Amino acid sequence: MKAPEQSWLLKQLDGWEAEGLVTADSARVLRERFRAQGAVSMGAGSLMMGIVGALLVGAGLIVLISHNWDDFSRPQRLACAFVPLLLSQLWTASLMRRGGVEMWKRESAGLFQTATTGACIALVSQTYHIGGHWTQFLLSWCLLTLPLVWALRGRFVAVFYVLGIGIWSIGQNHVDEAWYLTPWVYPFLLLGIWPYCPGFGLQHLPDRLLRRALTLSAAAGIAACSSQACMNSALPSTQVEGTTFWLTLLGAAGLCLFPLSKTGLKEGLNAKPQVLLPAIALLGYAFAATFVESSEAFTAAATSGLSTSWGRLLAGALAVLGGVAVWQQRFALLSLAMIPLLPLVDSVLPVSLSILSSLHLTAVGLTLIVLDFYGKPSAPRCGAAILTALIFARMMDSKFSLVTKGIVFMGVGVAFLAFNQFMSRRKHSQPASVV
Repeated sequence: MKAPEQSWLLKQLDGWEAEGLVTADSARVLRERFRAQGAVSMGAGSLMMGIVGALLVGAGLIVLISHNWDDFSRPQRLACAFVPLLLSQLWTASLMRRGGVEMWKRESAGLFQTATTGACIALVSQTYHIGGHWTQFLLSWCLLTLPLVWALRGRFVAVFYVLGIGIWSIGQNHVDEAWYLTPWVYPFLLLGIWPYCPGFGLQHLPDRLLRRALTLSAAAGIAACSSQACMNSALPSTQVEGTTFWLTLLGAAGLCLFPLSKTGLKEGLNAKPQVLLPAIALLGYAFAATFVESSEAFTAAATSGLSTSWGRLLAGALAVLGGVAVWQQRFALLSLAMIPLLPLVDSVLPVSLSILSSLHLTAVGLTLIVLDFYGKPSAPRCGAAILTALIFARMMDSKFSLVTKGIVFMGVGVAFLAFNQFMSRRKHSQPASVV
């Protein structure tokens, strides 16, 4: 709720309580909740200024040190590496000792110590000419800042950590390496922030920023593991790239089916990047599969991907998550998650992938529309957009004349606008559901 609306609600509570519209306990709970939210909103400016200040201090130290670096002796260089880190640790320790400090101070201290930790590693490596790959530096940096996620519950430090291990997994693909030097350790690294979120009962859900970071990091980890599985398999080199892409897409389908709490089911798509981003990738793949020239390559990649152990593991996880989605009645999303399986269906049925994908997209669009009329979680406007885009794609790929295509485009455009107007009017009488 926005700040003006919170202020209006808090002013109205006294009158509502006097008139008996709300109980005293309910009024107290509402006051505590929205005053806390208001405090968070008011602290947003302090938070941003604190973060910018911490980053500027760190940048200033780096500039000063780099300017005089050649004139420093080795002990002086070590002092430049460790003194800022020590100061940041003393600041963090003082905040932890006091407890109950403002959020902007915790975030600033966490970011400042994160920056000084990375700078310390880099300066020590440069001083003693310690070689190594950039992924080793990044992983060491992430692991050394992980305790800050637990101690300070720093949101931006957590974002840095999850994005860092995702980037590390992408850059750590090597053939015939020990498993602990490959992206296979990514799931264990991701568990490092479990005390921060979300809890076994999904009772402590991360905020939107961390959700986006977790989604991008998980996608990177799935892609890295898929690439590693294909590189260490007996697949021909010409099939590795396509198979890796299909396995990543299969993992993305499972990611968008990740179980949600009751609160999460009622949230909009903007609050669920783990649903929105994979859904966009899945739809893009489905539209690409409707073109005949890409069908054969997609089917071969899916068949090769399922022959790997990683592919079978992802397929099993998708089946389990699909069962949970059925239990949560997320049928619209389940129809999207089935898109990577279409090439496998094409390999056993005498129907081309192009036709299967066109039929499936039609079914998905209609499902997103129809479910809304039955009060189920859905997104009817997205369904109409899918149907419209499918008609455009098929008309562009057809041999009809330009006049015919123009008439069809105009008719579809008018129908889409009319449907949008109809849904806008219907929204006032029935609350819209979300995927």
